[in-house]
Amino acid sequence: MVPQDGAHLALDVRTLTRAQAIEIYWERYWQGRGYERLPAAIAIKVFDLAVNLGDRTAVLCLQRALRACGVRVTVDGRLGRETCGAAGGVAESVLLAALSSEAAGEYRLRLARDGSQAVFGSGWMERAYG
Repeated sequence: MVPQDGAHLALDVRTLTRAQAIEIYWERYWQGRGYERLPAAIAIKVFDLAVNLGDRTAVLCLQRALRACGVRVTVDGRLGRETCGAAGGVAESVLLAALSSEAAGEYRLRLARDGSQAVFGSGWMERAYG
């Protein structure tokens, strides 16, 4: 169902079923990304950020959040053994707070770089901290 390039140009969202939406999100944004190796709440947050920011940026936010929690990890945007292991060693609530802060920072950078995106600012902040 999901095109290889991830584009959904021919898709009419008004007629999209819940099952179709789940399949798109599963195939395009979850499957093969390794999120299942993270603690559940962290995986869900990184997944949500990846939908909006892209996989690499979402993982960069996670890695910077781990650093903010005092964990030394390589910040390379790749979700490997080091990052997944480190995520399991930090209190979930603490890591989620740091991850939310990093996501908000990423959204602020995007707004600063492109003022035409300001219309999305409040929604992005809601997503970062939600």
